[in-house]
Amino acid sequence: MPDPSPSWNAAPIPTPGLLLAKRIESFYAQAAPFECDLDVETLVTARTTTQRSRVHVVFERAGRFHVAMPGGSFLLVDRGIQTLFDPMTSGLNQQSVAVGHCPVALSYAAGAGVLAQHLDMQAYAGVSMNAPGLEILVGSPLAPSPAINRVLFFADANGQVRRSLFVTPWGDRQRYDLVSCTQRIKPPPSLFVFSTPSFAGPAPPPPAPSFLLTSLP
Repeated sequence: MPDPSPSWNAAPIPTPGLLLAKRIESFYAQAAPFECDLDVETLVTARTTTQRSRVHVVFERAGRFHVAMPGGSFLLVDRGIQTLFDPMTSGLNQQSVAVGHCPVALSYAAGAGVLAQHLDMQAYAGVSMNAPGLEILVGSPLAPSPAINRVLFFADANGQVRRSLFVTPWGDRQRYDLVSCTQRIKPPPSLFVFSTPSFAGPAPPPPAPSFLLTSLP
């Protein structure tokens, strides 16, 4: 995975981080419901391995979204329940989450002011991080986090996030690249209906990109 930050000492651009965060959140407030394809790349430094996959996200609002993953497995969040299911192995994992739950990977769409509640933010010109034409919102958790060291959102002039990058305290990285996005289309209610199959058991849950399962601290 290429290093997107050749110099963390680059000077922030005149646009304060808070203003860029508001622009991003405003874009997603008017774009929802939206669905998009994201290419996910995970670098595990301890094993020097890189994993790649594509996921399809249908996001109605914070607390109600669906992520289709390779092999037919999916992540479903609705009404305070998070469901991970893999039909190939019958692996099922369900747990309670906050009614307005939104993972780090989609936190830019969680609602007005959410990023500022959790992150100390600065804005950088994209050219300083190998992303000309974009602005980069770099955030560090305000509260200590065992999973998150930095989050980076690469946004265009409209506030749409074209890439996001998450860095753990031990140096692992997970990057999400926007492939396509459709805005303001109501998803079918059936997408959020899940009935536990009779054959489902306590098998390990299906693999999912970790920052789709991690919340901002």
